[in-house]
Amino acid sequence: MNRRDFEAEDIEEAGDLGPQGLVFIAAEDSPSGELLLAVANEISGTTTVHMLRIPAPTPYRLQILHGANFESAFFNTNTLGETILGYSAALNGLRHLAAREGVPSLHLIAGDITLPGPLYEASREISELGSGGLADIAFMNAMEVAANGMGHHEFDRGLGDFSRMVRHADFPFLAANLDFSVLQAPDEA
Repeated sequence: MNRRDFEAEDIEEAGDLGPQGLVFIAAEDSPSGELLLAVANEISGTTTVHMLRIPAPTPYRLQILHGANFESAFFNTNTLGETILGYSAALNGLRHLAAREGVPSLHLIAGDITLPGPLYEASREISELGSGGLADIAFMNAMEVAANGMGHHEFDRGLGDFSRMVRHADFPFLAANLDFSVLQAPDEA
């Protein structure tokens, strides 16, 4: 934009000096049909018109993988079949297909990861976990969840369990109109 010649010894040879005013001229208002920028130069008393070329936007593709209402249902309580394996297999297959095409993937959850029940409570008995709901969080971490939009079931066993789930998650819990900046689990107070 600056066409000033810093080697010039005479101000009249230096070119445009002191850009002061800018006016964008839309292509439909331009005599050339191009987008223009007019610059008024205060010191040199000149006006410069630049033609602006804005590259066309390149298309962007993103695969969003979405899950919701898992509610600790990583196994079927009637058949004891492992439903997490089916979800994980589909998730990995979709990621693989997108990666072959150079398309990034984003895995989002719309809340209700947990629901008190056998799996939720079993987390308390596993020494590496030690708290309800942390097996669910471990599964979500392993599946590389990018974010969880909090559901009401995350609070079913109180703020203590909820706080521990948030601390153990490798992803943010998203919410509107909630401020947990001063939240402390009961065992941390």
